[in-house]
Amino acid sequence: MFQTATISLSGSVLSYLLYEINKSSLQYGFLLGEIVHKEVISITDRDQKHVDVSKVIKINSVIPWPRSSDFSKGKVDKDKISKFLGSNINKVVAWYIYRSYTFRCLTLRDCILHKQFQELFDVPADLFSLCVVQMDCSHKLNYYSYYQRFYRILNGEIDKVKISIPNLGECNKSYMNSDESSTVLNKVISDIQSDIENTKGIVVVTEIEDAIQRFICNTVKELAKAEDTLFELENDIKKLQMTKEC
Repeated sequence: MFQTATISLSGSVLSYLLYEINKSSLQYGFLLGEIVHKEVISITDRDQKHVDVSKVIKINSVIPWPRSSDFSKGKVDKDKISKFLGSNINKVVAWYIYRSYTFRCLTLRDCILHKQFQELFDVPADLFSLCVVQMDCSHKLNYYSYYQRFYRILNGEIDKVKISIPNLGECNKSYMNSDESSTVLNKVISDIQSDIENTKGIVVVTEIEDAIQRFICNTVKELAKAEDTLFELENDIKKLQMTKEC
């Protein structure tokens, strides 16, 4: 029996995921986030209070796996994954797979991998999810479309999970998002040296926009340094492997 659950995926995370999968024709990776308990209270025609309880699987980040061939045999090296993820292993709530060719159903290998991942990560088995990303292109190859679907697998049963992308509109077609704002946005706003409550709206918006732009520029610089370090480490590993083979 599956618990009632939905996937909450921000537009920025989805953009990053699509950016990563374009680097290879086959890719695996992990989705980080948290599972939130959600209660919706409604009043019936008889003035009775009804509480709907559900879980929201909020996805905040993406970590691609460096070598897709590691899962080609349907075997998961749990020690290798734990070492690769480090402290992020406790944040994994789902994993994803992308194939450049179109496929309509999960393969037996996907289900086997999912079962092993369920045992590795500290997430309830009926909430741990799999994201399948597919690509489709026009007949003349002049544009491409991407589709993402989330599934849960439990005791041989497959359940499709509804996806909500808050900043692209909620499932009820409204733009309003009831979720709390991110800690990053709160920090950016708190760092603004201005009396926001007593300042004209257009001025506040401009100040927030400038602050966010500065934050993005600083973050990009930090990421660039981190990527340079990563490339250097990868080159060192390749050199060591070549030396070992010789």
